[in-house]
Amino acid sequence: MTMSRRLLLSTFLLAVQSVACSQEAANAPLKVLFVGNSYTGANDLPAMVAGLAEAAGGRKIDVGRHLVGGCTFERHVKETGAIAKIRERKWDVVVLQEQSLRPVIGRDLMFQYARLLHSEIEKQGAETVFYLTWARQHIPDMQEGARLATSPEYAKAMFQISRADRTTDFESWCRQHQAHLEGGPNGADLGLAGRLGARVAPVGRAWRRALAAQPPFVLHRPDKSHPSPAGTYLAACVFYASLLGESPVGLPGEIKKSDKLLVRIPAEEAKRLQAIAWATVGSNDSRKHKAAESARGARPMP
Repeated sequence: MTMSRRLLLSTFLLAVQSVACSQEAANAPLKVLFVGNSYTGANDLPAMVAGLAEAAGGRKIDVGRHLVGGCTFERHVKETGAIAKIRERKWDVVVLQEQSLRPVIGRDLMFQYARLLHSEIEKQGAETVFYLTWARQHIPDMQEGARLATSPEYAKAMFQISRADRTTDFESWCRQHQAHLEGGPNGADLGLAGRLGARVAPVGRAWRRALAAQPPFVLHRPDKSHPSPAGTYLAACVFYASLLGESPVGLPGEIKKSDKLLVRIPAEEAKRLQAIAWATVGSNDSRKHKAAESARGARPMP
């Protein structure tokens, strides 16, 4: 065999090997670590996300968890060993969920420790996705924030729920937190992700749409804070769409893990939640995923 033919054969074999490796990587399960607290743990959100991917029959999602009730990013860095968990395995994605009030009344600390976690995630070659959570049921203005001059009741509700040091009077507290109160969790997570070049799973935005829908959904538990099964199902649909870039429309409303039933949402209600999730991810991300839409006949992401 001549030298030129050997060179051509070697080039061809390398190209075939490269394509095979690329296909193998694309078909491998997406390894996702969830770092958060009870908002993620309630109704086992990670298992629901994995269950939706399993039902879709495409790329699977292999989930890990590091969840501590009531935990902030600060505690995760200082006390719970979250960084060790991030280093434990070669994750593709690490989802970071902050304590629900920190984006509004502790944003400086949120940003400080989110940067530390994000830096460690980048060192491991993984991608950071921030979990944008929802407003308390009785404080809907919390989601997007509101001007204190026009929504004084919102500020009072946040002051009470914050358990602020009562040596600080209400007016001083408002001045201290004004910018964050007016931005809400939306402003915090989207702003942080923009600064760090990370992504956001816009669950809170999807919740706001679903709560305004007719007929309305019940997404909160009676404590007005944690998610109902329907609330977690909507969150799982948002994560499925955000992580895989595929529409959840047409997936089942019943999800099992082994023999354990995680959730059973009536078919029509599930379809509405799926559509809300897909529309929300589309408005949060300009990319279109037409291949996924045509595969199951879902409407295009708006």
